[in-house]
Amino acid sequence: MRMFSGSYGDGEDYRGFSTSITHAFVDASPSVRSTDACALACCGILQSDRDRYLLTGIQPPSWLRRIFVHILTPIGLFIAACYGAMHISNRYMNDLISTTLVFLIAVLLLMQLCFKGRWKRVMVRKELLWRKHQMVASLREGSTRAMYPPEEDDEHLEHAKLYLQGQSKCDLNCAHGMIGCYRTDIQKDSANQKHPSELCGWLFKHLCVTICCWDSLFGCHLQVCGICALAQEARELNHLLPVTQRRIDYVTMEPIMDYYADILRQRTVAAASEGNRDWWISWSTLSRLSKQLIQLWIIVVASLLISGILLHFSFLHVFIFVGTFGHAWFLLWLLHGYYYNSKEISWDITIKAFSCGFFIITILAVMWELGLGMAFNITMALLLKLFGVNAASDNGFNWVAGFAQSASTRDDYLGVFGQNHPFFYALIVAFESYVLAASIEELVKYLGYPMIMDHPDFWTRYELESAVGTSIRRLRKNRSYDDEESKNENECDDEKAEIKALKQLDTSQQDKSLSVRGAMISMSMVAIALGFTCCENLLYIFIYNEHSLRREFTTLVFRMLFPIHPLCAAFQSIGVVKRDIEKDSKFELGQILFPAVLLHGTFDWIVLYIGDFCDFPLVAFVLAFLFVLAALIFYYILSQDQRQRLQEREKQNSTTFL
Repeated sequence: MRMFSGSYGDGEDYRGFSTSITHAFVDASPSVRSTDACALACCGILQSDRDRYLLTGIQPPSWLRRIFVHILTPIGLFIAACYGAMHISNRYMNDLISTTLVFLIAVLLLMQLCFKGRWKRVMVRKELLWRKHQMVASLREGSTRAMYPPEEDDEHLEHAKLYLQGQSKCDLNCAHGMIGCYRTDIQKDSANQKHPSELCGWLFKHLCVTICCWDSLFGCHLQVCGICALAQEARELNHLLPVTQRRIDYVTMEPIMDYYADILRQRTVAAASEGNRDWWISWSTLSRLSKQLIQLWIIVVASLLISGILLHFSFLHVFIFVGTFGHAWFLLWLLHGYYYNSKEISWDITIKAFSCGFFIITILAVMWELGLGMAFNITMALLLKLFGVNAASDNGFNWVAGFAQSASTRDDYLGVFGQNHPFFYALIVAFESYVLAASIEELVKYLGYPMIMDHPDFWTRYELESAVGTSIRRLRKNRSYDDEESKNENECDDEKAEIKALKQLDTSQQDKSLSVRGAMISMSMVAIALGFTCCENLLYIFIYNEHSLRREFTTLVFRMLFPIHPLCAAFQSIGVVKRDIEKDSKFELGQILFPAVLLHGTFDWIVLYIGDFCDFPLVAFVLAFLFVLAALIFYYILSQDQRQRLQEREKQNSTTFL
């Protein structure tokens, strides 16, 4: 009864939920850390689809449909409006058609993103509350009768209020609005208020979503895109549903054992052939999600190449573009097939980790860096102006006009200020390097690991055998429910063969040593960093360099020679392995991120201040090379020490077991 009563954890009840809407990243357990991190991805779309499927069984719409409805259709209407504005000579018809098309864009986005999306999420939240209320009532009454959530106009309105646990319609809508103020669910006199157990929870609570003054002054929590509400609902599902039911892939909702059985069979064959490494991807052992990601990669690369040809890019531009992708993919292939044991780490987790870094982590980093960077630039410019610090460039730059134009002119203003005050400008560049760049990027790269850590490659043998047993019971249950006469002989034989194949799986392959599990964590985190690096290189080469072929090629070579993001991810993995594998409970997120932030921030400061501002590119190149080389040597020493500790611990465990 405890698991359904909303009284696990601190024993409090938060209007129907067992954790508060502000408790994201408070619990450091792996399952909670994973769902909280996934709630951040793509404004909560992935987590919302998964929760809805687990509760209702409704499959989410395909990504092609979403791209067509939410991206291509508004872009098409916008292009049509621009074309009409430029080519329709009649002024009245020009204004009418262009205004109508722009209005349709606004209505489409408002209806799809705000009203329809919020309505779906609110219905999932109500369904979750009703499911929990139904379980509690069934346990109390000793009944398993089917019950359905009452409508708002139901005559049993009091019963409806009971299962909503005091949440009003306004609360439900505010929890999942684009911007909303959710009424606080924490009692001020509560003696068991949860506090973040590590740095990530503190940052999320105080900087990202919940603003403390809103809680104290207005009695509500500021919500953005329903992220906190989605995390709260996902945490509740972790307790309401068995873990075997929650083991599905995001996006495709494919049960994990539907594809991992093939991975195990391939791994058993590979183990029998000593010395052979799994260099190539086996299509049959990939999940549906990995197959869709590969198809998406082909579409993305082909679309960008075709766009470049239509824009009359030169052969060298195309070469640089292919080299940017090829560099990341080659490193990924080399690390998976040679450096790490490819028999223990599947291509499925590698593809998912790389795609997570490219698509999800990059979007998070760009959003946070743009927001905080713009706030920092505006604040610095206002402070300089407030204290009467005047700066005028050679071309007569005026601060007031420049400040009103764009963020780039504010950067120019700070640059002119730096020429007159190099020491203070060095501090400004240090803040941008260590805080705005290094801290944000290393934090979001770390968040990529909890997003993929539920992959079966990380399971223990006990967890795998439990999942196999659940799959066998599910197949037998399906057979008992289906009418045997309505099924042909081939279908029955296929089910029997599938059950037999599951029973014959060699689960001993899941008995991985501690050093192998540490290598899996390192490989997954480096793969996430490579995906992030690939996307960031594209931005630096083709957007920030203003189509200068020489600068594009120089940037590509420079970033190929200094893979700072994978190196920082490797340093992070040492801390994660120490926390999760060596079970050092004192090693928290701040200690995991600090070496990576220090390395990343120092590298950026050398490049930005010495290389760009002081105009000593050769000195910056030499310093950066020596610094990265020293970091590589230091990482090698740390990794070897950790591997030795893990091997010694493995021997101790074997001796204790014997």
